[in-house]
This record gives sequence, structure tokens and C-alpha cells, in this order.
Amino acid sequence: RSRFEALQDRSMAMTELQRSMHTERSPAGEVGFKTQSLDKLLWLFLKLLHHKNGLERFLAQTSESHLKSELSDTESQIKDARERNAADRLVTSLEGKRTTIEERLANYSEAVENLQILQAELDKTEQKINHICEVGMTSRDGSDLSHQIDGVADSVKLSEQALAGLDLGTVFEDTETPPPLVSNQRGLMEFQ
Repeated sequence: RSRFEALQDRSMAMTELQRSMHTERSPAGEVGFKTQSLDKLLWLFLKLLHHKNGLERFLAQTSESHLKSELSDTESQIKDARERNAADRLVTSLEGKRTTIEERLANYSEAVENLQILQAELDKTEQKINHICEVGMTSRDGSDLSHQIDGVADSVKLSEQALAGLDLGTVFEDTETPPPLVSNQRGLMEFQ
């Protein structure tokens, strides 16, 4: 959460600085547009952080080495049962157990990979948000900034959709309108 709050604080500070430098060349509506776009990006960033935390909790509670040990033990049990000509039901049950353990190992590996992808996406998005704040200070071209924001938002949404298959749940209800994380200078405190 501190990572999000630091990014939110920076966005709010840069937005406030931009407002204080407001000139007639930079209409107030443009500042409002930028803050609403930052709200959208920060909202998506917060949701991705939630998914990351869920993956980290899952990986912390699941032991790959324990699963591999269970798989090895189960394969030994299957081999032993076949050598003893044990009942087919026993062999079938052990094979089912082996299949389940293999699926759990595959899920674990997928979670590790998804965590790496998610971390890279979070880092990229954090840099983009910082960049947009900084460009907002110097750029007067609202369409260029709008294009950059839309590109980042689309990228983050695609990542979030890909990771939604892990069924980590959601922290917040999905909504088209993100809460005012930057656009009202109270941000998340008011949202809570």
C-alpha cells in the first residue's frame, strides 16, 4: 500500500503544482481532464497491486519443494502398487492423486510467471504515471497526453484481464468511473 500512496502523493503534488502554474494558455478543464485520467491509471495500478499481493500470499503458502516431494512419493506408491498387483482401484486412485499434484505444480509455475509479468507491468505503469505527471507540467498538447494515458490504461487493463483467470478476486467492484484519487486533493482518504 505504501507504494501506491507514494505514487498517489507524487501525482497529487505534481497536479497541485500544475494548478498553481495555471495560465490562460492552459484551461482549467485541461487540468481536470489530466487528473481524471490519472485517477483512472492510479485506480488500475491499485487493482494490479492487489493482484500482486494475492499472488505473493499464494506463493508464500504453497511449497514447490513439498509438492515435488509428494509427487515423487506418489510415483513410488504407484510403482509399488503395480509391482504388488494391487487392486486397480488403488492404482487408479494413486494416479488421480499424481495428476492432481502435477496440476498443482503447473499452477504454481504459472503463478510464479504471472507474478514476474505483473511486477514488470506495475513498474512500467508506475514510470508511465510519473512520466505523465511530468509531461503534464511541460506539455500544452492535450491530445498527445490523452493518447499516452489511453495507451497506458489499455495496457494495464489487458494485463489485469490476463491475470483475472487466477481467480484472485477483486478488491473493489469494477466500475467505469474510478474514485477521485487525484482529482480531489483528498484522494483515497475520502474514498475509504
